[in-house]
Amino acid sequence: MLHVRIFRTITSAVLFSLLLAEVSRAVLPQLGTGGCTGDCNSGGAVTVDEILTQVNIALGNALVSACTTGDANADGDITVDEILAAVNNVLQGCSALPSPTPTATPDSGSVDQALTGAWRILSETVYFDAGGSHSITPVTTRLQLNANGRWQFGSSLGTWAVATINPADWERWGVSPYGPERKLVLYNWNGDTWDDGPIEESAAVVDYLWIIYHVDQPDPGTIWMKFGAAS
Repeated sequence: MLHVRIFRTITSAVLFSLLLAEVSRAVLPQLGTGGCTGDCNSGGAVTVDEILTQVNIALGNALVSACTTGDANADGDITVDEILAAVNNVLQGCSALPSPTPTATPDSGSVDQALTGAWRILSETVYFDAGGSHSITPVTTRLQLNANGRWQFGSSLGTWAVATINPADWERWGVSPYGPERKLVLYNWNGDTWDDGPIEESAAVVDYLWIIYHVDQPDPGTIWMKFGAAS
């Protein structure tokens, strides 16, 4: 009976919203072709078929891997709220994302298919500007690096690329060079234009990814996040 109630709730909301989408599509502006919640194939728009895929996942008839972008908070499930968010993207269109290699960055790079997939947080530490540090309990949200150069972390979206580390990077990160030659660049991370960090790899295998970025609240400091491939 629980599945029946869930199915009725989801189906009613989805069908009503899709009807509104067909009626209002001519007057509602399309806001771009970036990735967004429910865009299962990262094609830049959410389709009716993708909505139905998410409904099947919510009902337990399909795996969440069939539409990882539908799992906005990356908790391993797709909920009614997430489906309605995807339906809203059918109505409003997907927000545009920056190019994977914008000229605004100091050294733009390219997408490396070896990095695509899900990455989990192994450690997260903030180093305070005033001195000292604090380890943060890692969240379970996964960083998803898609083959089309887009990333997703919960409800946050952006584009990514790989670039060569230069001496200025080590100085900016505040550490001495210790081996890595490449870095991961995430555009629109934490609301910044871009943030980056070393890629630790050996024998052509990527072991760990780092993202290093500065925060002002609650106390100013630099956060180092270490990611490992999700099993």
